[in-house]
Amino acid sequence: MADGASFTRTFETAGEREVTLTVTYGDGRTGTATETVVVGTTDNDPPSAEVTHEPDAPSVGEVVTFDPQASDPDGTVETYEWMVDDEVVDTGPTFTYAFDATGEHRVTLRVVDDDGATATAAVTVNVAENATTDADESALAGNIERRIGLGSNATLVVVLVPLVLVLVLVAYLYVRVRTVRMGPREPVGGDEGEEGSGPGPDGADGGNDD
Repeated sequence: MADGASFTRTFETAGEREVTLTVTYGDGRTGTATETVVVGTTDNDPPSAEVTHEPDAPSVGEVVTFDPQASDPDGTVETYEWMVDDEVVDTGPTFTYAFDATGEHRVTLRVVDDDGATATAAVTVNVAENATTDADESALAGNIERRIGLGSNATLVVVLVPLVLVLVLVAYLYVRVRTVRMGPREPVGGDEGEEGSGPGPDGADGGNDD
Protein backbone atom coordinates (compact mmCIF):
# COMPACT_ATOMS: atom_id res chain seq x y z
CA MET A 1 0.00 0.00 0.00
CA ALA A 2 0.99 3.59 -0.50
CA ASP A 3 -0.43 7.02 0.35
CA GLY A 4 -0.39 10.14 -1.79
CA ALA A 5 -1.87 11.64 -4.90
CA SER A 6 0.54 9.68 -7.14
CA PHE A 7 1.81 6.13 -7.05
CA THR A 8 4.50 4.13 -8.84
CA ARG A 9 5.16 0.41 -8.64
CA THR A 10 7.45 -2.03 -10.40
CA PHE A 11 6.07 -5.54 -10.82
CA GLU A 12 8.52 -8.42 -10.68
CA THR A 13 6.48 -11.08 -12.49
CA ALA A 14 4.28 -11.11 -15.54
CA GLY A 15 0.52 -11.42 -15.37
CA GLU A 16 -2.57 -9.40 -14.48
CA ARG A 17 -2.57 -7.17 -11.42
CA GLU A 18 -5.45 -5.19 -9.91
CA VAL A 19 -4.58 -1.73 -8.61
CA THR A 20 -7.18 -0.05 -6.37
CA LEU A 21 -7.33 3.65 -5.54
CA THR A 22 -9.21 4.77 -2.43
CA VAL A 23 -10.01 8.47 -1.92
CA THR A 24 -11.09 9.85 1.46
CA TYR A 25 -12.92 13.16 1.56
CA GLY A 26 -12.81 15.70 4.37
CA ASP A 27 -16.23 14.72 5.66
CA GLY A 28 -15.20 11.10 5.97
CA ARG A 29 -16.79 9.82 2.77
CA THR A 30 -14.68 7.51 0.60
CA GLY A 31 -14.59 6.43 -3.03
CA THR A 32 -12.73 3.67 -4.79
CA ALA A 33 -11.62 2.84 -8.35
CA THR A 34 -9.96 -0.34 -9.58
CA GLU A 35 -7.78 -0.82 -12.68
CA THR A 36 -6.41 -4.11 -14.06
CA VAL A 37 -2.79 -3.87 -15.20
CA VAL A 38 -1.42 -6.52 -17.59
CA VAL A 39 2.26 -7.04 -16.92
CA GLY A 40 4.29 -8.59 -19.73
CA THR A 41 7.82 -9.84 -19.85
CA THR A 42 10.42 -7.27 -20.76
CA ASP A 43 12.17 -9.59 -23.19
CA ASN A 44 9.09 -10.30 -25.36
CA ASP A 45 9.34 -9.26 -28.97
CA PRO A 46 6.03 -8.11 -30.43
CA PRO A 47 4.56 -9.77 -33.53
CA SER A 48 4.54 -8.27 -37.00
CA ALA A 49 1.67 -8.10 -39.47
CA GLU A 50 1.06 -7.25 -43.12
CA VAL A 51 -2.01 -7.60 -45.36
CA THR A 52 -2.45 -8.09 -49.10
CA HIS A 53 -5.71 -8.55 -51.00
CA GLU A 54 -6.94 -9.85 -54.35
CA PRO A 55 -8.29 -8.41 -56.62
CA ASP A 56 -6.61 -5.05 -56.29
CA ALA A 57 -9.59 -3.01 -57.58
CA PRO A 58 -12.80 -4.94 -56.82
CA SER A 59 -16.32 -3.98 -57.78
CA VAL A 60 -19.38 -3.76 -55.55
CA GLY A 61 -20.47 -7.27 -54.57
CA GLU A 62 -17.23 -8.90 -55.72
CA VAL A 63 -15.59 -11.17 -53.14
CA VAL A 64 -12.18 -9.91 -52.00
CA THR A 65 -9.69 -12.32 -50.40
CA PHE A 66 -7.34 -10.88 -47.76
CA ASP A 67 -4.07 -12.67 -47.04
CA PRO A 68 -2.49 -11.98 -43.63
CA GLN A 69 1.26 -12.27 -43.19
CA ALA A 70 1.74 -12.33 -39.43
CA SER A 71 4.58 -13.78 -37.38
CA ASP A 72 6.07 -13.64 -33.88
CA PRO A 73 9.87 -13.90 -33.55
CA ASP A 74 9.81 -15.38 -30.05
CA GLY A 75 6.44 -17.10 -29.89
CA THR A 76 3.23 -17.62 -31.82
CA VAL A 77 0.40 -15.46 -33.10
CA GLU A 78 -2.67 -16.44 -31.10
CA THR A 79 -5.53 -14.31 -32.40
CA TYR A 80 -6.52 -12.44 -35.55
CA GLU A 81 -9.08 -9.65 -35.65
CA TRP A 82 -10.40 -8.08 -38.87
CA MET A 83 -12.03 -4.65 -39.02
CA VAL A 84 -13.73 -2.98 -41.98
CA ASP A 85 -14.10 0.78 -41.60
CA ASP A 86 -13.26 0.47 -37.86
CA GLU A 87 -15.92 -2.20 -37.24
CA VAL A 88 -14.91 -5.72 -36.20
CA VAL A 89 -16.42 -8.15 -38.72
CA ASP A 90 -14.44 -11.39 -38.37
CA THR A 91 -11.73 -13.29 -36.51
CA GLY A 92 -9.39 -15.95 -37.81
CA PRO A 93 -6.32 -16.29 -40.03
CA THR A 94 -8.32 -16.12 -43.28
CA PHE A 95 -10.76 -13.42 -44.34
CA THR A 96 -12.98 -12.71 -47.37
CA TYR A 97 -15.36 -9.80 -47.79
CA ALA A 98 -17.74 -8.33 -50.40
CA PHE A 99 -18.22 -4.57 -50.22
CA ASP A 100 -21.73 -3.22 -50.75
CA ALA A 101 -20.75 0.39 -51.46
CA THR A 102 -18.30 2.17 -53.72
CA GLY A 103 -15.41 4.30 -52.55
CA GLU A 104 -12.42 3.80 -50.28
CA HIS A 105 -12.71 1.28 -47.44
CA ARG A 106 -10.11 0.68 -44.75
CA VAL A 107 -9.47 -2.93 -43.72
CA THR A 108 -7.39 -3.41 -40.56
CA LEU A 109 -5.82 -6.59 -39.19
CA ARG A 110 -4.91 -6.79 -35.50
CA VAL A 111 -2.90 -9.77 -34.21
CA VAL A 112 -2.00 -10.78 -30.67
CA ASP A 113 0.86 -13.11 -29.74
CA ASP A 114 1.08 -15.62 -26.90
CA ASP A 115 2.52 -12.98 -24.53
CA GLY A 116 -0.25 -10.43 -25.16
CA ALA A 117 1.73 -8.14 -27.47
CA THR A 118 -0.11 -6.78 -30.48
CA ALA A 119 0.54 -5.57 -34.01
CA THR A 120 -1.72 -4.01 -36.62
CA ALA A 121 -1.68 -3.64 -40.39
CA ALA A 122 -4.15 -1.82 -42.63
CA VAL A 123 -4.92 -1.51 -46.33
CA THR A 124 -7.23 0.81 -48.24
CA VAL A 125 -9.45 -0.87 -50.82
CA ASN A 126 -10.91 1.28 -53.60
CA VAL A 127 -14.25 -0.28 -54.62
CA ALA A 128 -15.67 0.61 -58.03
CA GLU A 129 -19.17 0.32 -59.45
CA ASN A 130 -20.21 -3.01 -60.88
CA ALA A 131 -21.14 -1.55 -64.30
CA THR A 132 -21.86 -3.49 -67.49
CA THR A 133 -20.26 -1.97 -70.60
CA ASP A 134 -22.32 -1.05 -73.66
CA ALA A 135 -20.58 -3.79 -75.62
CA ASP A 136 -21.58 -6.39 -73.05
CA GLU A 137 -25.16 -5.11 -73.06
CA SER A 138 -25.29 -5.26 -76.88
CA ALA A 139 -23.87 -8.77 -76.89
CA LEU A 140 -26.43 -9.84 -74.31
CA ALA A 141 -29.28 -8.30 -76.29
CA GLY A 142 -28.07 -9.99 -79.49
CA ASN A 143 -27.86 -13.32 -77.72
CA ILE A 144 -31.42 -12.92 -76.45
CA GLU A 145 -32.65 -12.02 -79.95
CA ARG A 146 -30.92 -15.07 -81.43
CA ARG A 147 -32.47 -17.28 -78.80
CA ILE A 148 -35.90 -15.80 -79.51
CA GLY A 149 -35.39 -16.29 -83.29
CA LEU A 150 -34.33 -19.90 -82.86
CA GLY A 151 -37.32 -20.52 -80.64
CA SER A 152 -39.72 -19.05 -83.23
CA ASN A 153 -38.26 -21.15 -86.06
CA ALA A 154 -38.45 -24.29 -83.95
CA THR A 155 -42.08 -23.54 -83.12
CA LEU A 156 -42.87 -22.99 -86.81
CA VAL A 157 -41.33 -26.34 -87.75
CA VAL A 158 -43.25 -28.13 -85.02
CA VAL A 159 -46.52 -26.65 -86.32
CA LEU A 160 -45.92 -27.11 -90.06
CA VAL A 161 -44.68 -30.70 -90.11
CA PRO A 162 -47.87 -32.24 -88.65
CA LEU A 163 -49.97 -29.98 -90.90
CA VAL A 164 -48.17 -31.18 -94.03
CA LEU A 165 -48.60 -34.82 -92.97
CA VAL A 166 -52.33 -34.28 -92.44
CA LEU A 167 -52.69 -32.71 -95.91
CA VAL A 168 -50.84 -35.62 -97.54
CA LEU A 169 -53.07 -38.13 -95.75
CA VAL A 170 -56.22 -36.26 -96.81
CA ALA A 171 -55.09 -36.20 -100.45
CA TYR A 172 -54.30 -39.93 -100.34
CA LEU A 173 -57.74 -40.79 -98.89
CA TYR A 174 -59.47 -38.60 -101.50
CA VAL A 175 -57.77 -40.45 -104.36
CA ARG A 176 -58.66 -43.82 -102.87
CA VAL A 177 -62.34 -42.88 -102.43
CA ARG A 178 -62.63 -41.68 -106.03
CA THR A 179 -61.04 -44.88 -107.30
CA VAL A 180 -63.48 -47.07 -105.36
CA ARG A 181 -66.54 -45.10 -106.50
CA MET A 182 -65.64 -45.17 -110.22
CA GLY A 183 -65.07 -48.94 -110.26
CA PRO A 184 -63.09 -50.85 -112.95
CA ARG A 185 -63.13 -49.54 -116.53
CA GLU A 186 -65.23 -51.50 -119.18
CA PRO A 187 -63.36 -52.71 -122.32
CA VAL A 188 -64.09 -50.96 -125.61
CA GLY A 189 -66.16 -53.21 -127.96
CA GLY A 190 -67.94 -56.55 -127.14
CA ASP A 191 -66.33 -59.98 -127.13
CA GLU A 192 -69.18 -61.62 -129.12
CA GLY A 193 -69.46 -61.04 -132.88
CA GLU A 194 -72.59 -59.52 -134.36
CA GLU A 195 -75.11 -61.88 -135.94
CA GLY A 196 -75.02 -61.47 -139.73
CA SER A 197 -77.60 -62.22 -142.43
CA GLY A 198 -75.10 -63.81 -144.76
CA PRO A 199 -75.50 -67.22 -146.36
CA GLY A 200 -75.65 -70.27 -144.09
CA PRO A 201 -73.55 -73.32 -144.40
CA ASP A 202 -75.40 -74.61 -147.43
CA GLY A 203 -74.96 -71.39 -149.26
CA ALA A 204 -78.62 -70.66 -148.93
CA ASP A 205 -79.99 -67.43 -147.63
CA GLY A 206 -80.93 -67.54 -144.00
CA GLY A 207 -84.66 -67.11 -144.64
CA ASN A 208 -87.64 -69.53 -144.49
CA ASP A 209 -88.26 -71.89 -147.35
CA ASP A 210 -91.42 -71.34 -149.27
